[in-house]
Amino acid sequence: MGLSILSAGCRACPYVDTCDHKRMEAVGFLPEPPLAMSASQPAAESAAQPLLRETREIQVNGVTMTIYVDEIEKQLTRGLYKHLGLQFGA
Repeated sequence: MGLSILSAGCRACPYVDTCDHKRMEAVGFLPEPPLAMSASQPAAESAAQPLLRETREIQVNGVTMTIYVDEIEKQLTRGLYKHLGLQFGA
């Protein structure tokens, strides 16, 4: 990534605000991390973490079961919109 400023000649020009031909001067450059390392870093971190899903404990016939909240939401959505002919997840 480069850092730049308006050139000295353009800064002194009376048409600096309306001119469409401005010139920039390079001040410096910031080093960038290697592309391969930056591309693989987020994927490696997310793969190492366990899936975080919200769970609930419910009782079915006296047996305590752990279920995922997103599965309940998916079933409710299908049940509510089935009569409209909408196909969710198709």
